[in-house]
Amino acid sequence: MKKNITSTQEKKDKTLYSLNDCVKDLWRDVKSNTLRKDFYHLPEEKKQKKAYDKAMRDIFYFTYEICYLAAVNKPYLKTKYKISSDTEKKAIRLVLRKHRINIKRLRIIFLKEMKKGLEKGLTQKQATKEIVEHSKICIQNWEEWRNI
Repeated sequence: MKKNITSTQEKKDKTLYSLNDCVKDLWRDVKSNTLRKDFYHLPEEKKQKKAYDKAMRDIFYFTYEICYLAAVNKPYLKTKYKISSDTEKKAIRLVLRKHRINIKRLRIIFLKEMKKGLEKGLTQKQATKEIVEHSKICIQNWEEWRNI
């Protein structure tokens, strides 16, 4: 991520770094690490662009899913890893290693959102559901700003 925000600042709520900001920064990271030239072997420029756009979308969703599962400590991540092929395991390990800061920031954002929900009088289950719904909306809105 490009932001120079420390975990301490985030935990103490001294920054307004939101889930949307986190998702946008994750997108920028994914986009900057996937080279368009890898798709130049395709004969037509339209096919190159279409293949690149699809690959970028798939890579982003995969990266976000792994970061999200790691941030919320979902047991599903361990299960997903166990049933994955060697190539998929390698990709999961790469995401976990390369995006440690993103995972840490997501975890802090989710904890802050949970705290806000509890302070509003929601139960833990309701606050969790609210966070999940907000996360889904951020990802759905990703298509609108993904060309940044």
